[in-house]
Amino acid sequence: MQKAKRIIFDGNHLLHRVLHANLKAVRDNRLAPEPSEDDRRRYVGGVFGFIESMRKEIGKLDPDSALVVFDKGLSERRLSLHPEYKQRFSEEERTESNEDFVAAREYRDQFLRQLSILIQIIPMLGVKLIQLPGREADDVIGLIARYLSPRPVVIVTEDADMLQLIEVGINIFRPMQDRMVTTINFEREIGYPLDRMLLLKSVLGEPKRGDNIPGIEGVGYKTALQVATGSPSTAWGDVYDFCAGHASKRVRKVSESFHTVKRNEHLVDISKEIFTQSEIDTMRDALGVPRRFDDQGILELFTTLKFQRPLDSWDSWTTPFVRLLN
Repeated sequence: MQKAKRIIFDGNHLLHRVLHANLKAVRDNRLAPEPSEDDRRRYVGGVFGFIESMRKEIGKLDPDSALVVFDKGLSERRLSLHPEYKQRFSEEERTESNEDFVAAREYRDQFLRQLSILIQIIPMLGVKLIQLPGREADDVIGLIARYLSPRPVVIVTEDADMLQLIEVGINIFRPMQDRMVTTINFEREIGYPLDRMLLLKSVLGEPKRGDNIPGIEGVGYKTALQVATGSPSTAWGDVYDFCAGHASKRVRKVSESFHTVKRNEHLVDISKEIFTQSEIDTMRDALGVPRRFDDQGILELFTTLKFQRPLDSWDSWTTPFVRLLN
């Protein structure tokens, strides 16, 4: 496979993944990846896990450049279609007596604290960072990968929504499986054809713990897959006719709630997000900023954060980041 010109990290998904793992280790009284606290006793396990994961994948994929993208708001277009988009709790559920709500709020506060530190560290490592006000990382990554990056591009994420971005020259690397997903191996790796992914997601929806996109009651993955792979095409007319005339009652339910399926397609399809020319220029400018590895700044910051493992093997630990600049 040709060497990647750029790898793009789905920053939100990576931080959620390492933060959940670290906090669970702390709760279970297991040894979490060092360190857990800095010299001001702030929890920094998520920061360390993020940086270590990023370093590992840069070393493995050996790209010409690396970029991290984080959310900085929600899509106004999606909220206009579905006001409860990404809302885990209803207004009635947002009370101090609701333990799940309180725990989710505390987790969100911790996530934002880790994020604030990462925003300082990432550019110092010679890795580009983009946050676009009012935009979600998925949409920004989609536009950059498709229109603003030299190819091939590799997107590093475990988020299944991002698989829709795969095309010739854009691949997805799934770090937990250590697998690269491409146009060639998509069906073998994922279990259905690439051109049926959006239809499957539109029928299935997303649970509250994810994007909170309602599916159809009584229609699960098996039925959604049956619709996505059984319809003669992804044209709405063909999908409707396939469902309406099917022998299965559950498949027929899809035709009875077809408005939900069509709305969901607008919610899950990354390509439907429209950016202004000013936003595109901002992204292009950010991608063009010269990179530098701030050796002294990183040393001082890692000392404060008590990141002892990198400090003990500085030359070898920094090699993947320094190599980005050569």
